[in-house]
Amino acid sequence: MIEKKFMIGITVAFLASLLIIVSYITLGTQSPPNVSGPVGIRAETDKSSYALGEVVKIDIYLVNNTNETIKTVVYFRACDIFNSRGQSVWGGGTFYTWPSNDSITLQPFGEELFDASDPFEWNQDRIFTQGSELVSEKVGPGTYTIKLEVRTTFGYVYSETSCTITG
Repeated sequence: MIEKKFMIGITVAFLASLLIIVSYITLGTQSPPNVSGPVGIRAETDKSSYALGEVVKIDIYLVNNTNETIKTVVYFRACDIFNSRGQSVWGGGTFYTWPSNDSITLQPFGEELFDASDPFEWNQDRIFTQGSELVSEKVGPGTYTIKLEVRTTFGYVYSETSCTITG
């Protein structure tokens, strides 16, 4: 009887641990929620599928999550791209300072294309260091996750999208 209770206890503990690990992995790969603050962002590619070597254009939309007109300033933006194994293939945390401190007006629950004149463009290169050299090579077919970060007057906001590269 004690052995049966012990085995049930071990099984419950194992399943609880497994649930915690799966939750951590699942939540760890998602961008933080974007609706908690007044300003959010939405990432969008010009297409969902690309041929090998085709340039991937990534647009960033600023989103007003409130029912009031608000103004914000964008200080910088960053873009990182990961393959299906979660390995960084482009960006590596590089951020781009936005040259203007002009405020952007967002209508209630509206959105504005933020980077129309200067979108991120990825030419499907995988950039990495080999020894002391920076190496660039083309990526292969697969699904790639694009994660964006923007710092606004209201703080940091995040978004992600994905695209598929076909052979």
